[in-house]
Amino acid sequence: MQGTRTHIFWDAPFGRRHLIPWLIKFGYPPSPREKTIREEDPAPLEIVFTGAGSLLPSDLTDNTIRICIGAEPDKKTNFFLQTPIAPRALAHLLANLRHPEKICCYTPGIPSDFMEIIPWLDSLNTGNAAIYLPELFQYIDGKRADTAVIPLLTDKIQTLLEKNPDLLLLGLEQGGLRTKIICARTAGQLDLKEALPLMLNLLHKSQIPDESETLIRAIGMFSTPAARECLKEEATGEDTVRALAAIESLGKNHASPETFRLLSSLIDHAEPIRAADAASALAATDTEAAYEALAEHLHPEDALVRKVVATLLVRAGKKAVLPVSRTMDKGSPQEKIMGALILGYMGLEEAIGPLCGQLRHPDASVRFSVCEALGRIASEKTFIPLTAALEDSNQDVVCAAITGLNYQHPKTGANAVRQAMAARPQRKSTLIAAIAAMQAIDLFLGLSEDRKTTKAIVQTAAESRNPLLLHRFLKACASMENPITRQGCEAMLRKAIEEIPPERPRILVADDSPTMRRFYETLLPQYGYTVETARDGLNALTRLQTDPARFALVLTDLNMPNKNGIELSMSIREKIGTDLPILMVSTETLENQKTIALQAGVNAFLSKPFTTEKIIARIRSLLHPDKKKKKES
Repeated sequence: MQGTRTHIFWDAPFGRRHLIPWLIKFGYPPSPREKTIREEDPAPLEIVFTGAGSLLPSDLTDNTIRICIGAEPDKKTNFFLQTPIAPRALAHLLANLRHPEKICCYTPGIPSDFMEIIPWLDSLNTGNAAIYLPELFQYIDGKRADTAVIPLLTDKIQTLLEKNPDLLLLGLEQGGLRTKIICARTAGQLDLKEALPLMLNLLHKSQIPDESETLIRAIGMFSTPAARECLKEEATGEDTVRALAAIESLGKNHASPETFRLLSSLIDHAEPIRAADAASALAATDTEAAYEALAEHLHPEDALVRKVVATLLVRAGKKAVLPVSRTMDKGSPQEKIMGALILGYMGLEEAIGPLCGQLRHPDASVRFSVCEALGRIASEKTFIPLTAALEDSNQDVVCAAITGLNYQHPKTGANAVRQAMAARPQRKSTLIAAIAAMQAIDLFLGLSEDRKTTKAIVQTAAESRNPLLLHRFLKACASMENPITRQGCEAMLRKAIEEIPPERPRILVADDSPTMRRFYETLLPQYGYTVETARDGLNALTRLQTDPARFALVLTDLNMPNKNGIELSMSIREKIGTDLPILMVSTETLENQKTIALQAGVNAFLSKPFTTEKIIARIRSLLHPDKKKKKES
């Protein structure tokens, strides 16, 4: 329209930056508005572009065309342009200002038929992106968007935005939810610094979980102090979803001493999921400082977090040996036990020295854990410390040493046991009991030349009344060279098998310690129970789900890989029911650990070390609660 004046009253920097070039191209260059001169007759035609909430001059004449820019029309305006402004829609509107009835006839250039969209998308390129991207933004944000093509559109939009940063900024400022998510993600990938203030402002206002989470992850890709401060604030904020996104981003892209201190402090957070994610974020940096910080938390209060920390340190391997060792040196008995567990699962020679340094600790549970760990490391260097542990005054420690020698040093281990028996005859019965209880078949065969010792081991095994144990020893007897010894042992074992009652309550034991599994297999059958063992909670749950009616009771450790005792108990209660009694046995002694276990569905909690009388009494009380009530009454 000749003589028309165009003015913009719209507080949207990137929207204005997008609109002005198109107005110039269409012949409507915008200019600052001056007050109307009264003598001017007739008043010139004015086109005013205004955003929602914008203040307009009070002297606008009746000859003014008001065009509202926004998400929805303003009642005070004549015409409306949806944001982000599509150039084709703008051109159509300007061309038909004198013919309002034609304006509503405008249709976007996006095909409505699904089969036509794919070739149309192929036709889009950086040359026509400025024309069609705003329409695409409107389409994917609208209610009529075909969800089947949203993934295709998203990929295409991201590709086009990579070459059109101005349109990316426009989408962030003017777009709807889907558009903002796509633009934020792309801005982060491009490290588009100009977008960061806009994204920070959007995050501050965002109340939509998907939007805020995407914004945080995108902001996390920027390496600026402003981005880092935002992440730290979100990581410690009240919103858990936002905090988890910030924690992950800190670990991925913002490794620094300050970040390590923050993540380390979050491992003690009251929310287990936030604490576990903080541990994972530390490990994701894969730095010595991060593993030092992680090792400072060998024994978090929450069992889930404890399992996550242990798993991460085991995966770190050599990088975590020294950090774990340092914490063990200065830590509590519980930290030493967890440290030994971690070093053992690493299975590295570098861990042998630090483990041996704890073999003289006054706490038998620590020495037991160390021997178990040494028994997991395939190295000749573990032979001497395991042999030395045969002299330990604690029977459990001796059992762990026997297990380690049987697994890692079967030939030399038998000689070591023989020499220990000869050097200290008073210890012979202890070693024999340990070999039988731990089902140390290789050591048993290595000692089979001594008929008296062999017979004593078989006699002890026979007293266990454990069918599985007895059959293992019976099978081993076939390898004996001395026929007299072989026949005598076989007869003794067969007789013991025949005397076992056919029907007995079956207990499922879940424990990652091979020594403890063997211990239960030996002890419990002596008191009339059949035992099945599982190496962790996941394996135990699989057996239970196959045939839950087979088991009268579950006896579980707390700290295990894959699925710990707390997780196992919760799964049992959720998937199997409340009737199956659960007894948890652990080195954990803190009252809050017992409380957490009971809340997870555990019926009784027993701390290690325990006496035979105590564990049998606890099992009987769980299997026969009525008898306990009568006794108490």
